[in-house]
Amino acid sequence: MKSKKIIHIHHACVYTREGINFILKELSGDLNVKLISNAGYVQANTIHDSKKEDVDFFILGLEWGNNYGETFDFFIQWLPLYYPQAKIIVMTQCDSIGMLKNYLLGLGNVSAVLDSKIEIQELRQSLQAILTGSLDSKAKRKQTMLLTNQEVKVLKHLLQGMPVFKVARKLQIHCKTVSSHKRAALNKLEVTSLYALMKYGNNTHMVSGLLRREGSTTTESG
Repeated sequence: MKSKKIIHIHHACVYTREGINFILKELSGDLNVKLISNAGYVQANTIHDSKKEDVDFFILGLEWGNNYGETFDFFIQWLPLYYPQAKIIVMTQCDSIGMLKNYLLGLGNVSAVLDSKIEIQELRQSLQAILTGSLDSKAKRKQTMLLTNQEVKVLKHLLQGMPVFKVARKLQIHCKTVSSHKRAALNKLEVTSLYALMKYGNNTHMVSGLLRREGSTTTESG
């Protein structure tokens, strides 16, 4: 008897979304698939209603433009809390996120990171291998060191353009502690600076102006 797979699709591109739907319907001969399709890029509040379902897989179109901190918060804290059993298939522009792809692949709930420019036949093969369990998705991976809750908060505020002293005041910690959390987070992400983190998104104009402050632009690089 085939096991039922409940799959939540969340991707802004209607053509990609329909392509995934078409592939999964083709695979339904091998899998008992129930689809939950939504428009738009993923955000915690937009998929909260699907908590009624015991989702097995999320296929997420990932946009980094809004805030890296929010994205890490979503992957590291929100999804494991509400969907601890679910596996995630990420679709994003791999050439624009650099080493962050390795970080995502090291997370325990991420099965694969697929390029948004993937050919449909390759996408079909990848989805079939992942959903049927024939792909050893954790083979030869470096285990990711998870960002702590405080590191996520610090990163989120800094990427929003908040100066260190304001972050310290908001989180009620010392400025040196803010810098320490920032260094720890960047080391885990294997990037050298906030600017380098922002630059991945800027390659496709997704996070231009992310560090812009009123009246001036300040780039924090160390």
